[in-house]
Amino acid sequence: MFTSPHLIDVRERFRIDGLDISEEKFLQYFWECWKLLKEKAVDGLTMPPLFQFLTVLAFKIFVCEKVDVAVIEVGLGGKLDSTNVIQKPVVCGIASLGMDHMDILGNTLADIAFHKAGIFKPQIPAFTVPQLSEAMDVLQKTANNLEVPLEVVAPLEPKKLDGVTLGLSGDHQLVNAGLAVSLSRCWLQRTGNWKKIFPNESKETEIPVAFCRGLATARLHGRAQVVHDVVSDPQDSSDSMETPCGDLIFYLDGAHSPESMEACGRWFSSAVRGDKSLSTAVNGYMRHGEYGTDLNRVSKQILLFNCMEVRDPQVLLPKLVTTCASSDTHFSRALFVPSMSTYNKVISGASAIPSDTRRKDLTWQFRLQRLWEKSIQGTDAGLDHTLKPDGITALPPHDFLCGDAPQCGGPAGTPVTSSAVMPSLPLTINWLRDCVRRNPSLKLEVLVTGSLHLVGDVLRTVGNLRVREGSPFKIAIFADLHFGEDTWTDWGPGQDVNSVNVMSAVLDAETPDFVVYLGDVVTANNIAIQNASLFWDKAISPTRDRGIPWATLFGNHDDASFVWPLDWLSSSGIPPLRCPAASDDDGCTFRGTTRVELIQEEIKSSNALSYSMISPKELWPSVSNYVLLVESSDHSKPPVALLYFLDSGGGSYPEVISNAQVEWFKTKSNTLNPYLRIPELIFWHIPSKAYKKVAPRLWITKPCVGSINKEKVVAQEAENGMMRVLENRSSVKAVFVGHNHGLDWCCPYKDKLWLCFARHTGYGGYGNWPRGSRILEISEMPFRIKTWIRMEDGSVHSEVNLTYD
Repeated sequence: MFTSPHLIDVRERFRIDGLDISEEKFLQYFWECWKLLKEKAVDGLTMPPLFQFLTVLAFKIFVCEKVDVAVIEVGLGGKLDSTNVIQKPVVCGIASLGMDHMDILGNTLADIAFHKAGIFKPQIPAFTVPQLSEAMDVLQKTANNLEVPLEVVAPLEPKKLDGVTLGLSGDHQLVNAGLAVSLSRCWLQRTGNWKKIFPNESKETEIPVAFCRGLATARLHGRAQVVHDVVSDPQDSSDSMETPCGDLIFYLDGAHSPESMEACGRWFSSAVRGDKSLSTAVNGYMRHGEYGTDLNRVSKQILLFNCMEVRDPQVLLPKLVTTCASSDTHFSRALFVPSMSTYNKVISGASAIPSDTRRKDLTWQFRLQRLWEKSIQGTDAGLDHTLKPDGITALPPHDFLCGDAPQCGGPAGTPVTSSAVMPSLPLTINWLRDCVRRNPSLKLEVLVTGSLHLVGDVLRTVGNLRVREGSPFKIAIFADLHFGEDTWTDWGPGQDVNSVNVMSAVLDAETPDFVVYLGDVVTANNIAIQNASLFWDKAISPTRDRGIPWATLFGNHDDASFVWPLDWLSSSGIPPLRCPAASDDDGCTFRGTTRVELIQEEIKSSNALSYSMISPKELWPSVSNYVLLVESSDHSKPPVALLYFLDSGGGSYPEVISNAQVEWFKTKSNTLNPYLRIPELIFWHIPSKAYKKVAPRLWITKPCVGSINKEKVVAQEAENGMMRVLENRSSVKAVFVGHNHGLDWCCPYKDKLWLCFARHTGYGGYGNWPRGSRILEISEMPFRIKTWIRMEDGSVHSEVNLTYD
């Protein structure tokens, strides 16, 4: 299937047997096409524009892959579209027509229908759905001229689905489903496959079971899609185990024409009312009420909107508001935000979000806001379009969402706005998250619409890690890098360069989906500068520069209890000390950088790729305690895994897993995974004493797997029953630690889970064993967790399956 546009990754446009084409095959066919066309680009012939090139690429992919049938979606219009080079299709179809792309197709429905009917071919069957007479007349006239048997298909009747619910939400999908059934049936009949596949299906009115199954499992990202954002704002450290945060739910629909905007409004209104007939999977694995209790939250509907300047917002916005209002759904606030991506870019799902997301021309967004305020309140008198001194639009205060406009403003008589222009999408997402964290009783239902580009950007920014269709989810673990040692020497900075080379070699060889920095990223007690985050940033850079998301946790060297004596700080190049205002030199010491500061700085410079978070305050000084979801590629299925990160202490506080951390883990895991159905992986830095119990004595022999066993396990002072909790959860599959540079083995623990060391990655720290990285690979069909070691020299060893049958 060839479709457009893509939302996150260009490979979405090329699907075979329901899956995006693999990255390897995409690159192979891409460069073959590119080189052939480049050779022809002589004597005035130029390379084709983007969509023409992608169309040629689609044809090449489908021919080389020897597909049985190709479903080709027109890019724009039909008559002049590059896909219309197909002279003898088996069947043609035209979906509901609306006022879209009028700058190219014309200003009337008849003009648009003329272009759409351009795909009709002489005597080739065609199907369409009920249209307005202005469009239907043109379609019928064109069909008659070409002797095309044109059939108008009625919307699919739900009773014919034998209790099956459509995978795509919204009443308008019954129209699309009826067309899909007719096109599929016609193709099978005309190619002689109908009797072969359905020998017992004789009635034309019956829908085969296979068709029902396809309609039930159909997914189209960014169209009537619901995503529950369960990840808290990582920059907010006010989380509490006793006080839950509010709900933040995104309703995504790429509607951008009046007709689709009306359908979007009907769907959104039904979804927020809790219409049980709709498929509203939350982040693809949980529906409201599946676990936990109803907190009686106050629901507010928020519009997050942008559209391309070729659209007419004076038509789109009123259509949406009127449709929603007819179902008693009203927006408390509207947020207008610029998109991050542009329509002419071919980007990968792993592409980094543009770093300069805050400095954008917001003229168009201010125009959208003005139109909104005039349509809602009849005036834009209350708008403030001033910028901050640095040219950045300020975010509204959090109490902007406190209630309906008449009750949520300043003094009586002060104009109150029901909208805001936001400086960037990442800042908007974090602002919304902060709002629900500050208001546990608040439930924000955010409709994202107006642009497929905006919807795609939100999908890239919001939610959790996700398995790519047809591919396993791969994690690279970098442990014990020890950046920043003896920076005043020649060999100190050289170590960091070598460590970057190790990480780069691993990342380029494995191309992981995610990276875990497993502690001792820096050697803080050896860094004689105030801001250790400078070295932390260097350690992260190979991953960030490749656009790969990551998460960090702390080891015993990442912050320092060690205080530098004053006389050590007198040499040139050492920055000024942090001294209290009223203090003499004798009382002035170098404090270093705290763990909270390190994570805060990491997130600020992460280009929105960091998944690191700060613990609830109740767990401090333990800081890096949080959980991440790895979602299935299929939104209707549960997550593939839960990743738990724990701060095992050291440095400025004891090397322990505290009682508070154990209780936090029990609360989190029982909330997120009460039935133990989701596999869980645990990451911390310093091994527990359980590692001593399973450690090989001399040589590494089965059932343990590894290559070096050169030292004794150096364990935590205490873990306060954490291992007992883990072994009693059948969902826990493995624990991964660092700390010991001379160990890289995995051993089973009580035949319930695996205890694994990562491989020493950095050139800093003790030991001169060859450097490398532990790799994890999570497959979902069938489920399996596999791990191996990738070395700096490219070799691979110590592969083991961590999944107990």
